[in-house]
Amino acid sequence: MSVENGMTMIQGGMLLSAVMSVQVIFNLLLPIMMEKYPGRRNGSILSSWQEPLRHYLFWTGDHTLMWIGAFMMGIPLGGLYSAALMLPLDETLTANGANSWTAMMQTGGCIIGGLFPFVIGFIYDSTQNHNYTMIILLVIYALAFILITIIGNKKENNFDKFIVEPSDI
Repeated sequence: MSVENGMTMIQGGMLLSAVMSVQVIFNLLLPIMMEKYPGRRNGSILSSWQEPLRHYLFWTGDHTLMWIGAFMMGIPLGGLYSAALMLPLDETLTANGANSWTAMMQTGGCIIGGLFPFVIGFIYDSTQNHNYTMIILLVIYALAFILITIIGNKKENNFDKFIVEPSDI
């Protein structure tokens, strides 16, 4: 997308490096902050509602806005990943519940992580623009925002009731 908007391959690579650098920093900082401020839902909501803004900055094609969007994008990529890894521990009451939820997250994450780039590439190759891919991302962000409002506070949810124990089968 950056190359299509006039950046060189090196500039596009530097843009990606900026996203990854910020992601690494916040991957280390946000778990510390989450431990100090245990209300994870507010941080997740704050991070997720900004996603459309970050992608809009890329969508504009303005190089300065794309750099701002790159730095902004690294924050939730690092922070929400850490929050997602801690979610099974926060939302379940038993070790079996946490194990089951973690296995489901890892399996689903690998499947989505493997298929989504293929789907986005296929749509881009078919349409020759990123408008449809950006719309798909916005729909995914809307769904994620809904899920974040449903989960995220240990006191309100007990997801252990959805876990099927091997002895129940």
